[in-house]
Amino acid sequence: MCQEKVWTGMERRSSERVYDDSVLNVWGTTQHGKPFFETATINDVSPDGISFYLRAEVQLECVLNVEICCRENDNLAPTPLFSGRARVLRVSADGQGGHAFLVAARFFEPLSTLQDLGGTEEFAEELRRAIELDEERRSFSEKNLDDHVC
Repeated sequence: MCQEKVWTGMERRSSERVYDDSVLNVWGTTQHGKPFFETATINDVSPDGISFYLRAEVQLECVLNVEICCRENDNLAPTPLFSGRARVLRVSADGQGGHAFLVAARFFEPLSTLQDLGGTEEFAEELRRAIELDEERRSFSEKNLDDHVC
């Protein structure tokens, strides 16, 4: 039986995560080769990637189509705001809230904007701040490396 490995080192992510309760439309192919479409719950999102709870079982390295949606009214279907493709990096059993897997994926390219972002300005501003912080950290790290070169 395999033992679970626990990560005790420094965080490897290069960008800040935004924790968001938006919904996510996800579609692709399951581990068994069957097409699926599911409305999933987002765990967190960054400019580079996303993690979400999914019932469908997907393989590592598979490519999924995603739409980040805004649910302005519980009686209406979620409105897609951003669209893109993401490659699955990690799948782990979760078991919370009826969802079977926590999936982490990296975006291929920047997400496409599908709707006028009026009313979702806070979400967009949080993503902008995360990108700026990421760039500041990279600049600081590169400057420190340049200062220590012999």
